[in-house]
Amino acid sequence: MTETSEPTAPARYPIDTSAFLFALILGPFWGTLVAIAIALIPIGLLSLTTGSEIGVYALIPVFGIAFGAPLYLTLGTIAFVLAARARANSAWIYALAAFLANLFSPLVLYLFANASRVPDPASISLFYLGFGSACAPIYGWGFGSIYINFTKGDAR
Repeated sequence: MTETSEPTAPARYPIDTSAFLFALILGPFWGTLVAIAIALIPIGLLSLTTGSEIGVYALIPVFGIAFGAPLYLTLGTIAFVLAARARANSAWIYALAAFLANLFSPLVLYLFANASRVPDPASISLFYLGFGSACAPIYGWGFGSIYINFTKGDAR
């Protein structure tokens, strides 16, 4: 008689709720702060040499926190829970999870805007997809770096 083994489900690890919520709230701010600090050096040099107002583009993630909060808290939370349960050990994995979650934002926004009878739901969806594609990985990296640092001692 041959024995058959049933396929096993991938291991799911518990999530540290307090670290998760702390990282969820502060992640976008930390990611934005680091991104601005990194971007200010080349943007500042470019602005000084060309005299242009290009430095204002460094503020896009700051305004993105307010505009993208509902999507970050819904789609981002789902992506981060899945990544944390899979025991992601790199902030870049959380950045990728946030980027992939952002790819669903046009569908969610289009359905919501269409149900709300917004005149041009496609434009709103594309607006959020464009800016979200730049901001979501920044916020995901911020979340991941905080969450991983707070759960470092938990058998990671």
